[in-house]
Amino acid sequence: MRKSKLVLLTAAGVVVIVLVAPLIAMIAGASGRPAEDAGAVILLGFRLEEGGRPAPILLDRCRTAADYLLAHPRAICVATGGGEPSEAEVMRGVLIDLGVEEERVLLEPRAANTGENLALSAALLREHGVTGPVVIVTNGFHQYRAGYFARKNGLEPTPLCCESEAGTTFLYGCREILAVYKAWALQK
Repeated sequence: MRKSKLVLLTAAGVVVIVLVAPLIAMIAGASGRPAEDAGAVILLGFRLEEGGRPAPILLDRCRTAADYLLAHPRAICVATGGGEPSEAEVMRGVLIDLGVEEERVLLEPRAANTGENLALSAALLREHGVTGPVVIVTNGFHQYRAGYFARKNGLEPTPLCCESEAGTTFLYGCREILAVYKAWALQK
């Protein structure tokens, strides 16, 4: 009986560690403040709804990015995300509707995942001579992995988390735990 309790406690301990490690990373990734002197905002996309409409999560990200851009008129924005229509094009339209000047929004319409979002955005920012810190706009549950890929691509990321509904945070937060492990395991 004692041996089975020990095995059960060990298994429970492993499960807790497996869940806690990425959660700690995710919480740490979402902490901090956006740089006040950032030359750019990277606005990460999210799948579009039927008919090419932005999902509520994507609208929240756009509003958060627009607020920062309107308060920091020297910063440009990279709207990144692929598809047809591209998430990037839809986000540019939302940003313009929110008062951001069209010429401040660069499009990166090819990325299919977070790693590609940051790799292609980093290249685009280098082409435009942007150096120094960048602000990454996404949900808090997604900030760790976004920052991880930003650093891998030579960027200095600072987080700007948009608001998320509790149900959305739980659902996508659970998914994100697996995505963090995938990033760690595959290094991409």
